[in-house]
Parts: sequence; structure tokens; C-alpha cells
Amino acid sequence: MTELAQDPAQIGPFVVLRKLGEGAMGVVYAGFDVQLDRKVAIKLVHRHLLDRPEVRLRMTREAQAMSTSDGRPRLPPGQRVLEALRPMGGTPGSPSVADFRLQIHGEVDKPITLDWAALLGQPQTEQALDVHCVTGWSLLGASWKGVRLKDLAALVGVQKTARHVIFEAAHGYTANVRLSEALAPDVLIAHRHEDKPLARPHGAPVRAVVPSLYFWKSPKYLTGIKFVARDEPGYWETRGYHNHADPWTEERYS
Repeated sequence: MTELAQDPAQIGPFVVLRKLGEGAMGVVYAGFDVQLDRKVAIKLVHRHLLDRPEVRLRMTREAQAMSTSDGRPRLPPGQRVLEALRPMGGTPGSPSVADFRLQIHGEVDKPITLDWAALLGQPQTEQALDVHCVTGWSLLGASWKGVRLKDLAALVGVQKTARHVIFEAAHGYTANVRLSEALAPDVLIAHRHEDKPLARPHGAPVRAVVPSLYFWKSPKYLTGIKFVARDEPGYWETRGYHNHADPWTEERYS
């Protein structure tokens, strides 16, 4: 059994989570003695800690001291860490997997439309990813599962003329991403988040996840992926938001 003799807030939330990840999950904390598997225990303590403003501040500071694999700060400037994905509005599409269709088209050799079973029949990947909202919050290391966009691009045969990807979503919403960034190995067409199917406020049944850009570039309620030769600024880009949206250079607005 692992005992946390100290108040976890006094030794830092990342330390607590690391300690919990070291072995079997027998946890003695805040008067409770519970036997939990590792994922459940980590989420339980994580959620409890981040209910406290001083701990959220400490976690933000710890994240600011971390670096990504390419040397950038893990937390972009102007961001603060949250404990869970925050619903950010938008008009939902149908949450039914029976209604789901994903059209992949444009500058491709073999345009296709995937239904739910066909999407799940593609190679699946699960990744821990950081996402950053233009409003200033970040969610770090959350689990996302789905299909890599680069695998779908290989399936349809993207033509050499393509330079951008246009994500198409319910009710005409679109977002544009440079092809080179859209084909990064961490860009997912995701249908699960934190080991559960996507909740409707978060884009059920399927959304894009593009971790390198502000989160509005990761549309919910996804219906299509279009490869184009010429850029097509999307919903927010035509309303004053930055066309590129790099969080590390704070490309929030045009």
C-alpha cells in the first residue's frame, strides 16, 4: 500500500500523480482508505487537488517550468491549467453514431465517406495530449483515442496540389489548418476522451484534435475533411481570429 503521509498540496500535484503512478493503488488520503486501480486513483486525487485555487496556481507554475520535446515551454504564454475539458458552446450535430458520416474529399485520389463502423475499422491510436483554448485555459496530458488524420490521408491518397485541410462540422462550421500541421502524428479524429465516448458538449460522436494550435482549430461534431490547394479561412477566422493560431506565439486574433 502506498501512503501519502503529507498533504499532497504541500508536495506538489505533479509529484502526487507521479507517486500514485509508481505502483499498486492503495491510497490513504484525507481520512479514506480505498483500493483503486491506477487510472481511477490518479483522476480522483487530480480532481480533488485542482478544486483548490492555490493548487491550480501551483500546477500552472509547474507546467510553465516544463518543456516539450522540441524545447518550447509546455504551457504556452497566457495559459492556466484546468482539471477537465471545458465545454465551449457551438450548435451540436446529431450525437447518434447511426447518423454519423465523415466525408473525406477534395484534392484526393479516392474520396470516401466513412460511417461509424468504417471509422472504428481504421487503425486506432490513444495518445496523451495537451490542448490549449484561446480563452486562456489548457488541459494537459488528457487521453484521446481515435484515428490519426495522416492515416486517413494515406487511405484517400492526398494529391500533391493540396496545401491545407478544411475541417467541416455540423451546421456549416469550418476551420482551416495547414496540411503540414494537420498531418502531424498527434492530430486525431477522436471519438473517445479520458476512456469514455465523447460527451455531446465536447463534440460527440467525433471531433478533430489538433494539439499544436488553439483549440478552435479542433472542430466538434465533425462531418467532413476536405483537402484543398487554396486556403479557405473558416468560421472564426473570418470573424477576426488569427488564421494560423499558434498558442506559443499567442496568435489569437488577426
